[in-house]
Amino acid sequence: MSEGGNGLWADCAGDGAGASIVPLMRAALDAYAAAARRRVDGFTLLLAALSVLGAGLVLAREVTYGVGLTWDALTYISTAESLLAGDGFTSLYGGRYHWHPPLYPLLLAGAGFGAVNPYAVAGPLNALIFGLTIFVAGRLALRLVRNSLLAAWACVGLALSLPLAAAATQALSEPLFILCVTLSLLHSVRYFEAGRRSALLWAAVFAALAFLTRYTGITLILAMAPLLLLHGGVALPEKARRLGGYLAIAGLPVAGWLGWNYLAYGQIRGQQALPWDSLGEVLQKYLSDLAGWLLLYQPDGAGGMAAAALTALALAALAGVVAAAWFKLARNAGGGTWIGCAVFGGFGMVYLVFLAVTQAFLAGTAPLGDRHLIAAYIPLLLAAVMALDGIFADGAIKRLLSTPFNQLFNRTFILKRGGVKHICRMTLVILFVVWSSHSVMLNVRAVSYANVHGTGDWANPEWANSETLQYAVEHLAGANLGSNGSFAMYFHTDLENHWRLPGRLSEIPANPPGPADSRYLVWVAAPDTISLFNAAGLLLLPGLEVAQELSDGFIFQYHRAEDGAIGLSNSAWYDGLKADGPAASAGGFDLYLSKHWLVYVKEPCGAADAAGSFLLFIAPINAADLPEYRREMGYDWMNFSFSDYGAVRDGRCLIALPLPGYGIAGLQTGQHYPGAEPHWWSIFAGYADGRELGREEWYARLTAGKPAGRADFEVYLGEGELVYAKEPCAAADVQAPFFLHLAPRDPADLPERRREYGFDSLDFDFGSYGAAFSGKCLAVVPLPALSDYRIARLRTGQHTPGAGPLWEVDFPAINGGTAEHWRRWHKRLTAGAPAAASDFQVYVGEGELLYAKAPCAAADVEATFFLHLIPQNLDDLPEWRRGHDFDNLDFQFGPNGAVFDGRCLAAVPLPEYPLSRIRTGQYVPDSGAVWEVEFAVGE
Repeated sequence: MSEGGNGLWADCAGDGAGASIVPLMRAALDAYAAAARRRVDGFTLLLAALSVLGAGLVLAREVTYGVGLTWDALTYISTAESLLAGDGFTSLYGGRYHWHPPLYPLLLAGAGFGAVNPYAVAGPLNALIFGLTIFVAGRLALRLVRNSLLAAWACVGLALSLPLAAAATQALSEPLFILCVTLSLLHSVRYFEAGRRSALLWAAVFAALAFLTRYTGITLILAMAPLLLLHGGVALPEKARRLGGYLAIAGLPVAGWLGWNYLAYGQIRGQQALPWDSLGEVLQKYLSDLAGWLLLYQPDGAGGMAAAALTALALAALAGVVAAAWFKLARNAGGGTWIGCAVFGGFGMVYLVFLAVTQAFLAGTAPLGDRHLIAAYIPLLLAAVMALDGIFADGAIKRLLSTPFNQLFNRTFILKRGGVKHICRMTLVILFVVWSSHSVMLNVRAVSYANVHGTGDWANPEWANSETLQYAVEHLAGANLGSNGSFAMYFHTDLENHWRLPGRLSEIPANPPGPADSRYLVWVAAPDTISLFNAAGLLLLPGLEVAQELSDGFIFQYHRAEDGAIGLSNSAWYDGLKADGPAASAGGFDLYLSKHWLVYVKEPCGAADAAGSFLLFIAPINAADLPEYRREMGYDWMNFSFSDYGAVRDGRCLIALPLPGYGIAGLQTGQHYPGAEPHWWSIFAGYADGRELGREEWYARLTAGKPAGRADFEVYLGEGELVYAKEPCAAADVQAPFFLHLAPRDPADLPERRREYGFDSLDFDFGSYGAAFSGKCLAVVPLPALSDYRIARLRTGQHTPGAGPLWEVDFPAINGGTAEHWRRWHKRLTAGAPAAASDFQVYVGEGELLYAKAPCAAADVEATFFLHLIPQNLDDLPEWRRGHDFDNLDFQFGPNGAVFDGRCLAAVPLPEYPLSRIRTGQYVPDSGAVWEVEFAVGE
């Protein structure tokens, strides 16, 4: 060791401590300047390019929604703003800043030189820190790792690391902490290599900076203390002096910060009320995250167990290698590679053990997760690379390649020209290229995901594009605002006079500041909302009136109820909702549809009524509007508990559920208990128009034309739907169930279970598809799509089970049953002369033969119809008919026609081949023809 004498810390221990540190720092700066003047080789240029690439990938994630914003991020940024404003270490809304160390907010405040907002500084600053970390760690790998492929693998692994990039995308202190840890370990390696006092000084300085960034920086001290005591070739008193100096420089700044917290607040750091994890849960989380880093994806199921086992074995092997490296360091027998393995691997192991112990056995610690584990990523990666390089360099591979097996292997014909060494090298190169390409693809995917879904809890499209927040900006400037999204308002609006809603409704201040007409609550139904209550709780709160309903929230005007006026209070919004009547009723719940919300109401109601889970299925008008992972099913769905969206007050249960913004074709919802059939279920369709237009306008629109059938209800054929309407109408009119029979033109189109009946059927309660409101009853039932089958006939009505129909209408729905097809068909029947006439008039239409009779009764169509088609070319006949000289299409009237309004109408499709003549009529078996006509086609 060149400078490892007993006087390393002698000057620092006496009166000249201040004077002695300055020359040490000057020496360190001179060393950096000398390193900068060295020749720049190709690997350094590659490393610089990888550093720029890593920083660029971080910035690319932030293009659309900016740097990620979490609770801690808001604390750091708001504290930095308070520092710039001269208010000291104060976080959001005047809160204390004593949960975290002070370095990161200080850096945020200083990086913008007071001219740039810390929020704007955070993203580029963390990207720059990430790039510097890649360069520093990669430079160490290039210097200590002799195998060029291993060195390149380490550098690429640093630049394309998804966990590191994800942390750098957030406005969090982890990137700065990782940089300080890497620099401290780098100088520790330099110290153990050559015994330079400047290196140990810088290692202590960067350890102090890491400690001032995150309290887990204490793991640097825990890792370095035994290494300094184990270092061979140094007397024990000298080891003690070096350790004492390291601890003083690394620990005194944090001790000063914690002492200030105690003097100012009576506690050294804030306590976070967080749950403990068992040691088993901690280890499971470790293995899951580390396996994800190793395999570049997060494995589940059996693959997850295999990956966890592989990771556990890899960690155990690395721990053994690190222990061996520590033994070499103790004997002063390790080269630079093994020293690096001991230092970086030792810190990684100590860091993981420290987190496991604190999370499993100590209270008030941060929850375990990727962002806390990633500080071990670089140390463990570099330790593994250095260990592999040391094993290769020690001749283990060379001895393997000289075995008799290798000699025999080299004599084979296939490998004669290359040998094991060449084949292994080529295999590793190919694996490296595949791994690198896959890493690039995953990073590109992560960039795309961040720009679509956002980068953090409050940096996402739901908050950035919130209609509720935008409304507050446009209409409530200068008003006194409370909000459950106050942190989002802090960054996404220019509103200043807002305060955070308390966790309990009863804690909302009785007399908030400002005039009574300017007191509002801005409630936003966006993800990650910091709130202990939901919209239903506010809708039932006396003193709140709904000023505006929006797609993702409510604006409530606040009028605190007088003492004693705590009765049930309805807002004008809710009263208006009830005035139209429920869209459906089932299980004792009334279901109301507003423009943006689905509201469930039950009264009287107790705790048992809100038990179990609620299901909601949403069918869109356009399936492309669904999330990609739902498109295969064709609908969206959610399973939620009452507490998620509901509230109970004064014997009333109320759920307020936000609906998606896309066009909705139908809703199905119900309540169920685990392992049991649904407790109740309700279906209502045709929802989109009713939501957008309002029920009165919706009713007028659906009943504007002529009904296709009329009995107790008027029945309309719409575009792909059947509409039932009655006015005036009372609840008694819709108590009996409805039936609907649909006969297709081709019975083969029916579901297999229905083919023996010849028609499809649907029995339903009015509440499943309809609503009663303002003296009207309206139901909308979707018809099968034309792609499913083409409808020939419809029959519908109401019936009393076991007693027959109360009323019934029977009408054809030729060519799919839309109103346009109905009009075209009717017009075709009445235009021009028939092709032939007998008991029925027969028309030749566009690809079909039409039969009409008026007046007509059911008895007129009981006999079977026969239809003989004589082609122009007999070769066009189906093969099995060519011996008869005509095609035979006998049919029953029912599947092809209907009797209604004293008329009989039927339509039969004709084949596509050219016809010469048609012969048709009715016959009774064993009695002959009832009537018959024959005519040439075109006459």
